[in-house]
Amino acid sequence: MRPTIKEEDRIIFEDYAELSWKETDEEYIELYLKGEFIGRIRVWIDRHPCSVDPREYICVNDEILYLNDLKQVDELSEAEI
Repeated sequence: MRPTIKEEDRIIFEDYAELSWKETDEEYIELYLKGEFIGRIRVWIDRHPCSVDPREYICVNDEILYLNDLKQVDELSEAEI
């Protein structure tokens, strides 16, 4: 079974551009650091009343990271991951 990243886990990275993700199911995504798989992480949905469309996000190092701000592996070539 693939490791699951918990909210209290720390991920060491220098820039958000080092992170990418891959769709797996509705509740979790696969998270990559510099192209290397580091674990599955839970996806949350921001349903702000003023927002037209809800946004998906993950919690990394006590920060909210919106998925649309990170690279999606399916959109990249193998060399770019």
